[in-house]
Amino acid sequence: MSLYTDFWQDILAKFTADFENNTEPLERTYSDTGLSRLGDRQSYKGFLELFGTDVKRHTKSQVLKDLAEAIKKKTSLRNKLVGLLMVRVHVNDSIEFNYTPFSWELMMNRYRDAQDKTQSADELFKWEQVKQFQDAFQDYEKGNLSFESLLLDSKWDQLVYHNFTGMMKLFLESNPEAYQEAIEGIWDESTELEQRISRFSEQMNALLQPLKNETRREHFHDEREIATLLTYRYPERYTFYMSTFYARLSRCMGEKPKTKNKAFIHYMTLVERIRKEVLPKFDDVVAPNTHFIEDIKYYDDPEHLILIQDILYVTLYKGGRPETEVDDEPETSKLNEALNLFAYSEVVDYLKLMDRIVSHGSLRSGDERLLFTLAENRLNFSIGQRYVAILYPPKQRKKEALCNVIGLTEFGRRSDEFDNKSPKATFNRLDEISLNKEEFDSHLGAVDQELNRTKKSGLRRHNDEEFELFVFDKAFRNEVLSQLFPEHQKPKGMSDLNIILYGPPGTGKTYTLKSEYFEKYTVRESSVTLDQYFKEQVTELSWWQAIGLALLELNGRGKVAEILENRWVREKAAISVSKNVRATIWGNLQTHTIENSSTVGYKMRIPPLIFDKNDDSSWVLLKEAWQEQCNDLTEIKESVDSFKASSDKSIERFVFTTFHQSYSYEDFMEGIKPVMEEVQTELSYSIEPGIFKKLCERAANDPENRYAIFIDEINRGNIANIFGELITLIEPDKRKGEDNEMAVTLPYSKKKFSVPANVDIYGTMNTADRSVEALDTALRRRFSFVEMPPKPELEELQDKIDEMKFSAGDVLRKLNDRLLYFLDHDHLIGHSFFIDKTSLEDINQVFQKNIIPQLKEYFYGNHSRIAAILGWSTDKGQAFLTRTEVNSNEMQFPDEIEDSGEKVNWVFNSFIDDNGYFQKETFSIALNRFYEGK
Repeated sequence: MSLYTDFWQDILAKFTADFENNTEPLERTYSDTGLSRLGDRQSYKGFLELFGTDVKRHTKSQVLKDLAEAIKKKTSLRNKLVGLLMVRVHVNDSIEFNYTPFSWELMMNRYRDAQDKTQSADELFKWEQVKQFQDAFQDYEKGNLSFESLLLDSKWDQLVYHNFTGMMKLFLESNPEAYQEAIEGIWDESTELEQRISRFSEQMNALLQPLKNETRREHFHDEREIATLLTYRYPERYTFYMSTFYARLSRCMGEKPKTKNKAFIHYMTLVERIRKEVLPKFDDVVAPNTHFIEDIKYYDDPEHLILIQDILYVTLYKGGRPETEVDDEPETSKLNEALNLFAYSEVVDYLKLMDRIVSHGSLRSGDERLLFTLAENRLNFSIGQRYVAILYPPKQRKKEALCNVIGLTEFGRRSDEFDNKSPKATFNRLDEISLNKEEFDSHLGAVDQELNRTKKSGLRRHNDEEFELFVFDKAFRNEVLSQLFPEHQKPKGMSDLNIILYGPPGTGKTYTLKSEYFEKYTVRESSVTLDQYFKEQVTELSWWQAIGLALLELNGRGKVAEILENRWVREKAAISVSKNVRATIWGNLQTHTIENSSTVGYKMRIPPLIFDKNDDSSWVLLKEAWQEQCNDLTEIKESVDSFKASSDKSIERFVFTTFHQSYSYEDFMEGIKPVMEEVQTELSYSIEPGIFKKLCERAANDPENRYAIFIDEINRGNIANIFGELITLIEPDKRKGEDNEMAVTLPYSKKKFSVPANVDIYGTMNTADRSVEALDTALRRRFSFVEMPPKPELEELQDKIDEMKFSAGDVLRKLNDRLLYFLDHDHLIGHSFFIDKTSLEDINQVFQKNIIPQLKEYFYGNHSRIAAILGWSTDKGQAFLTRTEVNSNEMQFPDEIEDSGEKVNWVFNSFIDDNGYFQKETFSIALNRFYEGK
C-alpha cells in the first residue's frame, strides 16, 4: 500500500460529502491536513486533473500519484464527476479541489485545445482508412478484388482490438464462406441492427467453436469491431465506438449505460443527438476539421460522424491533451460501487453459488423469471417474488447475516418462513457461504420449486442488467474482478498458468521475475487479517510444533482430546493430509517423549524430547526443555497473540529455486530423507515434502489467493525426473477443481495429490545454453513461452560512451548483427551487460568479463570467428585480438615429427598495462575498429 493512500481516502470522503449537487461549480480547500508529516515530500508541485476516463498527474509527485490511484478505486465518486476536477497541493498543507460541471462548451474547449496543439495529426488516420476501404469496396463490387483481399488489404490499426486481425485471418482460412456470410450479414441494412448484432455474435461463436483451445478462447469480433466494420461500409450512417468512453458519455448526457450487445445501438442514438443538437453550435470545431481532411486521401465525412467520435475519444478517453496516459479500465457504475464493499473471497464464494444455481437450472441471461438487483448495495438474486440468494455488505450483517439463501428445510444460523402462501419455503441465514450436501439439496430443491411456478417476475423492470451480465458473462466478470481486486489476479498479460521466459544470456529474464512478478505474489502485512496471519504461521509448522504450542496454551498439560480441540492443532489438521489426526497426535507425542519416561515405552525417539505422559493419560509439556530447544516457537505464538499489521513486513506467496544437473524429484515433490539429529542412536528416515509440494499445500489451504513457483534455469535440470507425474497434473484443465481434474498417488507417501488451480509456474531458459535440448518435449507443450530478446533501444543504453560517437546500445546492436550472421537468434548477447555503462573502462570490463567468455563458449574456441566479430590487428594492442604468424620451422620438434608451413596465433588483449592501469586511448582505437567492422 502506498504511503498516502489512507490519507487521500479520508480527504475524498470529505469531498464526497460536500459534493451533493454537481450542477454548479464547487470549490473546496482543506486546510492543515498534516500531509507533510506523513513522510519526506520532495516536491508537491503540479496538479491532478480528472476529466472523462482520464486521471492525469501533471507532476512526478508520489503524493498526487497516490491520489490518482485513490480516485480510480473510488468508482462511486468517479461516476458522478462527469465534469472537470482539478486538485492542487499547496506548501502550507492545504489541498484545493475545483470542480467544473460537464458542459458541451467545456468538452469542445478541450477538443479545440487538442486541435490547436496537434492539428489532429494523430487522428487523421481514421478518415484515411475509411477512404481506403471505400475505394477497395468499389473494386470488390466490380469483381476486381476478392472478399478475402478486401479485408486483409484494409488497415484496421487502432480501430479494433489488436487480436481482431489475427482471428480474421484464421476464420478466412478455416471457413471463408461462413465468415463472409457473417460479415455481409452485419452489412445487410434490411435487417434491424439489434438483430444483426445478435446473429453476428452467434455466428462468431459457431466459427470459434472448432478452433477453440487454450490460446483461442475468444473471437474478438465484439461491438467495437462491429462498429468499425459498419463505419468502413457506411460512414454516412455509423461511426467508431469504444466502450471505455461510452459509459462516461452516457452519464454526461444523463442516461444509463446499456449492457453488452446493446451498448453500440444506444451509443449511436447519443451520437445522433450530438450531431443534431450540439455540433451546429460549434462551427469553430467543425471548420478546422473540414480543412484538415481536404486532401483527396481522406473521407470527406459530410455528416461529421467520424468527427463526433474523435471529439469523444480525444476528450473523454485521452483527456483532451496530446500524448496523454489513458485509463482503459471498464466502468461498471452501481455494480462496482456495491462490489467495493465486499471482500474478494465473499464475492467469489457468492459467484460459485450462483454458478451452481445457473448450471442446475440451465438458466440463461434474459430469463424473465429471474431478477437481479443491488438495493442498498446488497447482491440480490430472486426468482419471481422470492429472494433466492442475498449477499449482505458488512454494515447490514448485524441484523441479517453474510448470506441468506432459500431452502425447503431450515438450516444455517436462523431460518424464517417466507409467508403462509404455498409453496412453503424457508429463508436461511448463513455466516459463511458453505453448504453441505443436504443443505445444497434443500437449496436447489427450493430453486426448482420457484422456477417451476414462475413465468415472469413482476419486478423485472427493476432488473440490473450489469449485475445479470456479471453472473452470466464470465469474460465481463473477470474484467470487473481484475479491476476491483487486482491483487488477486495473475500478472498482467500472463493469462496462462505455466510460463517460461526465454532468450539469450543477459536479456533480464531473472531480473524480470524479481522486479515484475514477485510483487504480484507479495502482500503487505497491513492488508492481512489476523486469521490469515495465523494460517500462514501454522502452514510452516510440523505436527510436533503445533502440538507443543497447543500444550503451551493448555498451561502445559492436556489430554489428546483437549489437544485436538486447540486452535493450533485444528488449523494444522485442516491443511494436513492425515486421515487419522488423533493417531498422528499420539505418534508425535510418543516420538518426542523424554528418554527416561516411565509411562511411554516407544523406542524411536527423535529430538527435541519435550513431552511426557502422566498416569492419568494426560500429556505434559516440559517447559525447561521447551525453552531451551523451542524458544522460537514461543515467539511465533506471541506474534499471533499480539498481532498488529505492519506495512513494513510482507508475506510472500511464492518460492524461488534454481534447477541444476543434480536437482531431483525428491527435492521438488517428496522423498525419503535421513533424519539428521544431534542425539541419534540409530539411523532413521522420514518422508519429506519438496519445495513444490509445500507450496501446493499452502495454496490448497488458501484458494482465495494466487501462489507461484519461480524456477530459474529450468532447462538445466532433468525435467522428466524432476516433474515425474506432474507433467500431466500441471495442465490448466487438470488442476484441482477444474473440469478435467486429475490426481495421482505419490510414490513415497502413497497419498493422493493434485495441483491447485491457484498455483502459477514460471521458468527462465537461456537459449544459448547447451543443455537447452534437455527441456522435455512433453513439458514444452504445457508451457507458454514469452520471448525476452536483447533491447539495444533501451533509454539506459543511449548515452554516448565517453568521447566516442556511438552509445552502448549501438555497440550491442553491432555485436548482435554479426552474431546473427554467424549463428542465430538464440546466440545473441543481452542488454543487461551494458546497462549504465558509459565509460570506456566500463565497456572494456563488459567485454573482458562477459562478452569474450561468452563468445568463446559460442564458437568452441574458434578464435578466427571471434576475431571476425570483434575486429583484429597485426599491431599489438590495437584491437580486441592481435594476429601473429607462427613459423613452425623455427620451433624445435623431435626428429620423428615433421611440420612445415605457417600457423596463426590469436592473442586477446586486456587493455590493462603491467601496473594495472587501464589503457584508455588504445582501447578506444580497438572499440572504434570493432564498431567500424575492421
